[in-house]
Amino acid sequence: MRPGTTIVTDWWRAYSCLARHDFKHLSVNHSLHFVDPSSGAHTQTIESMWSQAKRAHRQRCDTHRTALPLHLCELMWRRRLRPAEAEFDRILQGIATLHPPL
Repeated sequence: MRPGTTIVTDWWRAYSCLARHDFKHLSVNHSLHFVDPSSGAHTQTIESMWSQAKRAHRQRCDTHRTALPLHLCELMWRRRLRPAEAEFDRILQGIATLHPPL
């Protein structure tokens, strides 16, 4: 993650060091609020993504734990796709963005 990235967590004590590492840290005390009233921060998006990732990982019985980061990247990429869009065209667009022609 890049410095300055915003990270939203619950109030687990281990997360308290994030601000010292040049991250913007927002937290939600789930015993008081579902969404933090002052910042609007919530963890539901990442909890939903993690639930999908675990389900997809379990469905791929032969997947080794070391491949999990790649599967997470694929899952996030697919989540951004619109059903009507051609995946191959999106792949080419992504490659062209990361590696523009000389």
